[in-house]
Amino acid sequence: MMALRRFWIAAFFAVLSAMAIGQVGNHPLVVPGSELGWESARLELVLRVTERTPLKLSVFSPGFDPSDYRSPNELGDERYDGGKGELKALLEIFDAAGVVRLRKTWGVEPHHWYKLIDGVLSPGDYRITTKFFGNGKNALAFKLEGDPAKVTLQVAPGSMQTYNVHGPKWVYPFALEKRAWTAPLVVGIYDGDGPEELEARVRRPDGVEASLPTPPNGGWVRYEIDEPGSYRFGFRQPKTAKQFTNTVGFEVFLGEVVVEIVDGSENPVEGAEYKMSGYYDRTVRLAKIPEGWTHVATAVSYGKKLAEDRILFGPGGGRVRFVLRPQTGTVLLQGAAVCAAERIPAPLVVKLGDRRVELDAQGEAQ
Repeated sequence: MMALRRFWIAAFFAVLSAMAIGQVGNHPLVVPGSELGWESARLELVLRVTERTPLKLSVFSPGFDPSDYRSPNELGDERYDGGKGELKALLEIFDAAGVVRLRKTWGVEPHHWYKLIDGVLSPGDYRITTKFFGNGKNALAFKLEGDPAKVTLQVAPGSMQTYNVHGPKWVYPFALEKRAWTAPLVVGIYDGDGPEELEARVRRPDGVEASLPTPPNGGWVRYEIDEPGSYRFGFRQPKTAKQFTNTVGFEVFLGEVVVEIVDGSENPVEGAEYKMSGYYDRTVRLAKIPEGWTHVATAVSYGKKLAEDRILFGPGGGRVRFVLRPQTGTVLLQGAAVCAAERIPAPLVVKLGDRRVELDAQGEAQ
């Protein structure tokens, strides 16, 4: 039975490599437990649906398998409570409106597949949140089946993903694409336990690799990405490493999107409103223009105009300024002196509100 189980897990990893599991890569994801003291004890993914489409999304080993640690095909489950504490995993799926569509918990149980979604989804960003409660780490993997032009699975910016580094061979579990129109991205590597326990490097779009500093225990190393292209981040354990595996964290920091709705003098326009949607890319829409005002211009920094009143921003953030002005019209004034049946144009001075208007010799002003 054990030999059959090992074969089945090995076959599973072959499937992972072939299918690439959307944008999350072909490596298991590790969720640190709530009692480990990490900055984050959760993992957030974004299922991005650009067109209405059928899809299937499954998760492998959502619970904790106590026989996984140091097994021939270890996934990454580890516990540090001597087997005496309670371990529990929670997974939730939120739709594009933020409504919970699935909430499921797992405990201590063998590796297995669980189907999360099997159906047709409408366009939008669907957030998947996983948490692990207890003194340990829970490893799991996702399989997405669908049209890659219409649906992808990505780790959400602002959410830490982790990976168990084991051995002297370089592995590249984290990858991202910097698009030309987006703001610079800042990524962070967390808790490498120093250079004696971990080596890190980045492979840039031109194929050149550069060494990165190793973060200390509970510390960060940040790396800014300015140039567009594909980046991969690699790790290995040096000969001086004492740990069997080293769990390292990786995060894309979510940049701020600054929105201004102003008049021609750069003063905020009272009553104007905007709406922002999306978890990974964010779309800003000019939602309300006060009565008596009109939209005349849009200025964008690090964003893509989908329309004059709708702007798309990447994870790095950006800025948009919507410029409004009061609506204007043309008023024709005519002045005349009336004597019996005769009308004689008269140059007059009249006041329109606080404005002084002079009528010309024909008795007109515009």
